[in-house]
Amino acid sequence: MKRVPLGLLWLLTAAYAGQDTEGAGVTPDVAIYTSFAKAPSASAIGYMKTEMAAILAPLDMRVDWRDLKTATGNQAVPELLVVRFEGDCQVNLPRPAPKFGPLGWTHISDGRILPFTDVDCDRIWELLQLPLATSAPGEQPKLMGRAMARIVAHELYHLLGNTTKHTSCGIAKRAYSAGDLTAEHLEFDQTGLNRVREHTLHPMAGTALPAQDDPD
Repeated sequence: MKRVPLGLLWLLTAAYAGQDTEGAGVTPDVAIYTSFAKAPSASAIGYMKTEMAAILAPLDMRVDWRDLKTATGNQAVPELLVVRFEGDCQVNLPRPAPKFGPLGWTHISDGRILPFTDVDCDRIWELLQLPLATSAPGEQPKLMGRAMARIVAHELYHLLGNTTKHTSCGIAKRAYSAGDLTAEHLEFDQTGLNRVREHTLHPMAGTALPAQDDPD
């Protein structure tokens, strides 16, 4: 995790704390606002949303995906996460030299977890280049969308669970392999589910966390 000024949190949440939900005016449990430096295909985005729905199904959470550029701030939501996808999220080959670093990170300020996450698509591609190169063209958007969803879900876990801790397996574990990102299933383990449920059912507003960096 990375630290940002607390004033930035106030400004952005004031601007993007909500807007009309998709559908018949039903308030979502979580609104995820996204922006892309270079967006993936519509197919990959669809797979990302489908995968996220499957990951959050045990928590019975409804998610709305929203474009940060069109956010109007008309309606509050219980939880929000702003996700900025850096780099090239397309599956085009070949690519420049591999880029090393974390797949994603969530910001903190004064020990508090903030609802702002960055995902590095160049780093995802570097990790998935062999599966992408050996898969059928029609499968590549699915692999990319699945990987992006799992990284966002990991960072959402930190926010919803109000924790910097990781679990020994599943979505909330500290590090992912290419196999973790492309496997048919990757879910929260029971510890991860319990941490999210404990905080969302019994929120502790204003609780400070130890100021430390998360190497995800």
